[in-house]
Amino acid sequence: MKELTFGNEGKPKEGTFGNGGKPKEGMFGNGGKPKEGTFGNGEKPKEGTFGNGGKPKELMLGNAAIARGAYEAGVRVAAAYPGTPSTEITEIISGYSEVYAEWSPNEKVALETALGASMAGVRALVCMKHVGVNVAADPLFTASYTGVSGGLVLVAADDPGMFSSQNEQDTRFYARAAHIPLLEPSDSAEAKEFTKIAFELSEKYDTPVILRTTTRLAHGQSYAEIGEREEREPILYVKNPAKYVMMPLNAQKRHIVVEKRTEQIAEDTNHFVLKRGEGGESGVLGEIACGKSENNGIACGKEGNCVRVACGKERVSGNTECGKEGVLGGIACGKSENGAENGGYPILHSVEYNDRKVGIVCSGIVYQYVKEALPNVSVLKLGMVYPLPLKLIKEFADNVAELIVAEELEPFIENQLKANGIACRGKSIFSKQGELSVDIVAEKLFPAYGKGGNNAARDINADGKEGTGKGNDIISGINKTDGKDGTGNAECGIKNGNNIARDINKTEEILKTDQARDSEKAAENLPGRPPVLCAGCPHRGVFYVLNKLRMTVCGDIGCYTLGALPPLSAVDSVVCMGAGIGMAHGFLKALPDRKNVVAVIGDSTFIHSGITGLIDSVYNEGRVTVVILDNSTTGMTGHQNHPATGKTIRERDTVKIDLETLCRACGVNRVSTVAADDIDTLEKMIREETERNETSVIIARKPCELIVKQPKKPYYITAECKKCAACMRIGCPAIKNTGKGIEIDAEGCVGCGLCQKLCRFGAILQR
Repeated sequence: MKELTFGNEGKPKEGTFGNGGKPKEGMFGNGGKPKEGTFGNGEKPKEGTFGNGGKPKELMLGNAAIARGAYEAGVRVAAAYPGTPSTEITEIISGYSEVYAEWSPNEKVALETALGASMAGVRALVCMKHVGVNVAADPLFTASYTGVSGGLVLVAADDPGMFSSQNEQDTRFYARAAHIPLLEPSDSAEAKEFTKIAFELSEKYDTPVILRTTTRLAHGQSYAEIGEREEREPILYVKNPAKYVMMPLNAQKRHIVVEKRTEQIAEDTNHFVLKRGEGGESGVLGEIACGKSENNGIACGKEGNCVRVACGKERVSGNTECGKEGVLGGIACGKSENGAENGGYPILHSVEYNDRKVGIVCSGIVYQYVKEALPNVSVLKLGMVYPLPLKLIKEFADNVAELIVAEELEPFIENQLKANGIACRGKSIFSKQGELSVDIVAEKLFPAYGKGGNNAARDINADGKEGTGKGNDIISGINKTDGKDGTGNAECGIKNGNNIARDINKTEEILKTDQARDSEKAAENLPGRPPVLCAGCPHRGVFYVLNKLRMTVCGDIGCYTLGALPPLSAVDSVVCMGAGIGMAHGFLKALPDRKNVVAVIGDSTFIHSGITGLIDSVYNEGRVTVVILDNSTTGMTGHQNHPATGKTIRERDTVKIDLETLCRACGVNRVSTVAADDIDTLEKMIREETERNETSVIIARKPCELIVKQPKKPYYITAECKKCAACMRIGCPAIKNTGKGIEIDAEGCVGCGLCQKLCRFGAILQR
């Protein structure tokens, strides 16, 4: 693949970031002459350049800047599967001794490892290319529900133009579908700072955060300031199954939390903004001006007025500088000395008012193309593209005659704006395929808005009749908002749509009849019937032991999820199929001194997606103790066969995968098998294996009671009962405390005998 440095097909464009061509007049705010140390001229920046008070800057790949940002943010665990254009992030961060870094078997396991580390209370980073997000989608969507403890950031590197990929999918849609905030930096300086901000947002809003890059940003270079690492003590882990065990009852409640969180971020993101001065006037920074004329935040070509990149003046703001008195850059970090004027919010967006005939909304690397191709237009650069700052965009739209959305790939921003009644156009100008570039932006927009095109633009916006064609008439009609033109009708349609939505809501209220309300009231009076493990379930004894030993248990999807409920209360987390092993691995990497952590997974789920997690722990020198609950079926969904049962869907004999042999083939040296109801032996094994510094597997085997179909004589409680209630601790539905004493329901008991093993007084006998 050709070297990619902000140009087309690997070749830099004239005037692009000081790369050998002549910069446009006024670019960098220096009259056209690049300053020493400005973007790739082979010289070191002067002390104080970018207003950094002497702090060093380096010319960095976007990927290197992300790695540096994660390091400075105090990340302790980083996991990834290599995929261009994201690979270098993890390679570089592995060079920091303070960070545990690994290549995982795939992106799903990488995210599960990072999620486990986050649950343990440390900041964790996971990196992948865009198609890797498909592989990681299972834990990603549920991680949105569980939230985080330590900050969790997922870097997704999209590849417009498919330089090294099989498709051009757009990660922004994943963020929207999963209700996860997504940030998009526009250069290396922002890549570093946005990474740090992403961790702050993650912890503030209790959510994973996606940082989206593209090939141009990942492999392009620009300057970024080098800061110090912020060492952070792990957040104390507190068992919280309501937050981390996503069985339906808990997940339903967490979904409400997710929706409220998204609404809050959507409101707050309107404040994540730097409003720069208009027209290049000296000393103007908009609403949060620092009061220093020499610290202007816009590119105006006047001496002493800073560009967002550099002007070579000491004490002048740069794009990432925020820590100096009187200096305010484009990414203030929100601390008291850096963001007090903005209410302590981080700064991600920026508004640059210039010629108001046209306003362009853009994000990421596209911002660089727009600024070089159209230096005189008004621009709203979005740093967070989900959720969108709709109030901010609406305000910007109201202050320009015409709104254009410049974005690569899908009309993600454009469609949301139109859905919210903000008139704009975008994909009628730009393609849905491939990258944008300075040339493409200039070619598509210069005829109307560039040099010599201002009159045409002015005519279009004046009456909607003159200009480049009918498409512009439509836009002008929208801008008129008089409700009379064709587009006015379209706008009215949007308004009518809102009325329809309101009518629907009213209709829903009407449909809530007296009968429905009576049904709801009756349901409130019904006794609670929480799901429980079946009487005789072979998993019950395992969870009893894990609870007794006070283990931190990373669980999985299946019947055994119910081991999280009282009185067993053993399971700490359930995210998705196969996640338990990866999360336990990440938990232990985050807290190396912890011993009492195990992963629990069923035989069917282990075949489904647990094998890669086990390989990850072995390969990366983990020390997870994995307990495979082998009940010889896929129990939760109704007893279906799987490769370890030796039967096909038609009950034909086939090859039976041997779990012991499979685990040893994965590199596990210690594989033990025990009867699931032999709780004394099981307890001894778990104590021993969790003390070892290697990955081990315990297979607790006993068939599901519902497929054995060999009922045994039930048990009963004798007069010798001391009412200690030890038998109640296993949560068997056949054992009841009547208030007068403890009884075993003969109809419900299947004769497993677990309760008898717990009774120290010999008061439980078999009939």
